[in-house]
Amino acid sequence: MDFSTFVQVAWNQALYFLKELNQYNLLQRLLVIGIYLLLAKLADLFIDKLLKRLAASTPFATDDKIISILHKPIQGSIILLGLMHALTLPPDLPSPWSTVLPNLIKTLTLILWWGAFIKEIYHLNEINLAEWLEKRNIGKDIFYLVRNISLVLVIFAGILWGLLIWDVNLTPLFASAGIAGITVALAAKDTMANFFGGISVFADRAYKVGDYIILDATERGEVMEVGIRSTKIRTRDDVMITIPNAIMANSKIVNESAPSPGSGSGSMWELPMTAICGWLKRPFWKWPGPTPHWRKNRNRGCGCVPLVSHRSISSSWSGFGTRP
Repeated sequence: MDFSTFVQVAWNQALYFLKELNQYNLLQRLLVIGIYLLLAKLADLFIDKLLKRLAASTPFATDDKIISILHKPIQGSIILLGLMHALTLPPDLPSPWSTVLPNLIKTLTLILWWGAFIKEIYHLNEINLAEWLEKRNIGKDIFYLVRNISLVLVIFAGILWGLLIWDVNLTPLFASAGIAGITVALAAKDTMANFFGGISVFADRAYKVGDYIILDATERGEVMEVGIRSTKIRTRDDVMITIPNAIMANSKIVNESAPSPGSGSGSMWELPMTAICGWLKRPFWKWPGPTPHWRKNRNRGCGCVPLVSHRSISSSWSGFGTRP
């Protein structure tokens, strides 16, 4: 086949293809898509010229980030809506395009907004919402817990929605997930108990980091960290104890740092106790026991409670005062 024959065959195929497309009102569909492209550009200008300027005039930075994250999804959704409108014009497309193309556009729209929500949740932090969290007495641990759970729920919901768009039968999936969930729950019973115990600890807010607590009248000390699985406490002997949250949730907790009516902020012991602790930490003394600390007991007026136990002092007193 020479070149002229090849060109003639290609031209004939192109004319046939255009003729086939013409029966599906190609020009009308393109006109609809062009109108939606114009609407998307107008929405882009509206967000850039008006909404972003209004957000910049407010003292909050959160609205600027929200508009920045939702800008592209709104513009993309208008374009995808135009494509969907063009596909619904008569006559219907032949199979399988009449099903594949609309489902593909729905999936792209889902991915667009799904990614925007995930990005919005992921970029939330306690610094931007510090004032809001402080007014509602919400700690950063609870904030991060709610944020991570919301992130998992959004990802799970997006996957299920995508499967529903393509008419995937979810019954076998849910059945398999139920069996797998039972297996995991039995195998990780203690881990799940600690997880739900951590949720109950966060919800009750019986203590927070920095509080001094007594656990079942046995262990006592300062709360150093409150995690999802466990709580870390530093005792008066300067020993770090890690207690599972399942135990914390089912134990009697006395919070000695809880504010009480009439407890003053000053103390007659504050200056001398600070001086004594500073003297014990001086480098020319060899103090064999734990590093000395002290704190004000809010529930006993102006009294003070040392964070070094009498046992550690008595056992270490023989070496006290010797020079290194």
